[in-house]
Amino acid sequence: QRQILEKRKKGFWLLPTRTIILTLGAAIAAVSIPVDSVELLLGILGVAAYLMLILDMVAVWERDISYHYIYLIPETPFKKMLASTLAEVINIFIEAILIFGIAGMILKVNLAIIVSSILAYSTLGTVFIYSDLVVRRMFGKIHGNILRIFFRIFLLIFIVIFAVTPAALVVVFTDNYALGISVSSAINGVLVFLFMLIGTGLFRSPELP
Repeated sequence: QRQILEKRKKGFWLLPTRTIILTLGAAIAAVSIPVDSVELLLGILGVAAYLMLILDMVAVWERDISYHYIYLIPETPFKKMLASTLAEVINIFIEAILIFGIAGMILKVNLAIIVSSILAYSTLGTVFIYSDLVVRRMFGKIHGNILRIFFRIFLLIFIVIFAVTPAALVVVFTDNYALGISVSSAINGVLVFLFMLIGTGLFRSPELP
């Protein structure tokens, strides 16, 4: 609730500047680039994922764990983690709906492909959020900030190998883009679950200085 109130003070409710820029960019690309509709939507997905990789570096939960009162709240560490990261997850989901909903309607892409693209972008963003918790827990505040971008690049390579490659094979053998993108989303979901289990420990006790 505090995070949402802070976002309202900035003038946009759950709509950061990055979301507006990416949505406008996707809409302009959909109108101006003369490429096959599905291929262009997949290209927008790749570019948006890359920009999310390099732009989404400061997380709200980092400020939360710097306040010791969070460790005094009589709730489980898992619930504290969910509360601290929920606003960011909602942000990414809304961002995905706007980007691929608008671009998909302009390109007149099949609804199943639009929905699967929204899921793929949302799960990838959620992977980045909870992987940041893992980096912070493993390396601490200073080292975590330095190594975060390198860990994200490694994670993206891992996702390309173990999530994008199977998705591409599904598309090749079935010619079903929605199913292939959904396979990638499912693999991302498994990564999210694993990172959540590891990152929960960050909310169990105050960090060492």
